Amino acid sequence: MKDDACNSNITDYIYWAKSVSGVKHVVVKDAFSAGPGKVDVYVSAINNDIISNELLTSVKEKILEDQIINALVTVYPLEYSYINVNADISLKEGADIEDIENKFKILLEEYLNTKPSFISYLYISNLFFEIEGVLDVSNYLLNGASSSITISELQVPVAGEIELLNAEE
Repeated sequence: MKDDACNSNITDYIYWAKSVSGVKHVVVKDAFSAGPGKVDVYVSAINNDIISNELLTSVKEKILEDQIINALVTVYPLEYSYINVNADISLKEGADIEDIENKFKILLEEYLNTKPSFISYLYISNLFFEIEGVLDVSNYLLNGASSSITISELQVPVAGEIELLNAEE
């Protein structure tokens, strides 16, 4: 890509950052947002691991190696926004609450991996009903409230504490 005189746009910075092993999500702020002659790159880690200084350094080195323009590049970690779910679940006969919780966590993580900017309270409540064995849901809270959550561009939503209780116990 170095021989392409048209490179060093936002798409290139995303490509370069994602080419570093361990990078999951990338947000780039160009000179318009970061300031003249500057590019800010924000990254998250695969599996939502802690973003190490080594990963940040590797991303910066990769970008400096490939960019054509001499922008001042700074690499930052994206902020993880933990999405906690609490609910009482009414189960069909023979269903296991631990199994329901594990399946729910998988569905929640699939949704959050799309990096939505708005975590819909109702969308997540509907995930319960995609799981065989769930009859009903009550006392459902998303981060301690019964409302949706807005996620900023520099945040990555990740599954936090999931506490599902059997409503019959």
